[in-house]
Amino acid sequence: MSKYIYVNVQRVNGSMPVLSGIRMQLDNIDLSEELYYEGVAPVERFAAYAFGIYDIRQTDILMDTTNIDPVTNTNYRYRVISIPESFFFHTEMTLDLLRGSM
Repeated sequence: MSKYIYVNVQRVNGSMPVLSGIRMQLDNIDLSEELYYEGVAPVERFAAYAFGIYDIRQTDILMDTTNIDPVTNTNYRYRVISIPESFFFHTEMTLDLLRGSM
């Protein structure tokens, strides 16, 4: 099931968003793709689609502007783990849910 969110984009060492109010669709990725990216710790991973062409880069942090993570009581944050690909009207990337420090 898809989830639609709006995010602000921040570079890893930046203090201010470089892009704001980007509309995105998040989908859970299938098991075979999750195994491809599998690391040591369990993660929540998503296929993400930005509606438009944006300068979003691998390792950028995407902060959901409206939804609150009940575990951290702060806005949900995601890290871009793939190299984003731009197509005619959208940008695709893979995200990990972030909890704790960047």
